[in-house]
Amino acid sequence: MREGYRGNKEETRALKTYVKLMRAAESMTARTHRHLSSTGLTISQFAVLEALYQLGPPVAEGNREKNSQKQRQYYDGDRQPRKKRTG
Repeated sequence: MREGYRGNKEETRALKTYVKLMRAAESMTARTHRHLSSTGLTISQFAVLEALYQLGPPVAEGNREKNSQKQRQYYDGDRQPRKKRTG
């Protein structure tokens, strides 16, 4: 019979939680790969499309600072929810 980790209750609970989270992440990654492979996209390609959707199209020289600020906010996690498009 298999013996589990013999730590205190807090350590055991933390380890069990970590294992469950890792299994959930692996499951979601596998599902994402399966779905994207049916569309012909890789995870990296999808990530680029998602970034372009969130940041908008690349801009010309005159708007570089404004776009850089949006990118910093996006990557720092400070972005605001995207407004819905009408029409």
